[in-house]
Amino acid sequence: MKKTMIIWGIIAVILVGGLTIVGIKITKHDKPYKELEYNLKRQAESLIGEYPSLINTMNKITIEDFTNNNYKIDLKVNNEVCDGYVMVEKRGNFYNYIPYIKCSNYQTKGFDKN
Repeated sequence: MKKTMIIWGIIAVILVGGLTIVGIKITKHDKPYKELEYNLKRQAESLIGEYPSLINTMNKITIEDFTNNNYKIDLKVNNEVCDGYVMVEKRGNFYNYIPYIKCSNYQTKGFDKN
C-alpha cells in the first residue's frame, strides 16, 4: 500500500512538472505575438482618438485604414510579416478594441481573413 502511494506521488510530480514545462514553452512562444496584438490595439485607440468620425463608418480597422490615415503599422515578429485588423465595439460610452493577427506561426483565435 505504501509503495503504491509513493508511485502515485512520483507520477503526480512528473505530470505537474511536465505540464508546467509545456505551459512555459507555449507562453514564451506566444509572448511576441501577444505584444504585437497589444501594440495594434493601442494604435487603433490612438487612431480613433485622432479621427473619431472613423468609428461611425466602420467597426473594423484594417491595416489599409491605418496607412490611409498616415499611421505606420509594423506587423513584424522575428522578421515574419503578419496580417491583422482591430474590431471596435461600442459599449455604452466606451469602445472595446479587439486586435486580431495572423502570422505563419500564430493566429489570434477568431481571426477572419475576410
